[in-house]
Amino acid sequence: MEERKFKPTFATQANYQELARRLKEEINPLLSSLTSQFSSLSSVSELNTLTETLLRQQLGITNHQKFTGQKTGNQSLNAQ
Repeated sequence: MEERKFKPTFATQANYQELARRLKEEINPLLSSLTSQFSSLSSVSELNTLTETLLRQQLGITNHQKFTGQKTGNQSLNAQ
């Protein structure tokens, strides 16, 4: 079987820096806020509300991008 090598083009310094920034500035404060509210929950309904709030906030900070396939020159023979 022929060995195929693929380049991880997504693993760039800029992508790592953006990921680190988002974790520090967006995700960590959101999780801190969420976990601080756990102790005051008294019912499943309140937990559901908290979960829905978290999901709404998370979707608000997520960049939704349409996926577009890009050829890198490393496609297998099956893709041709």
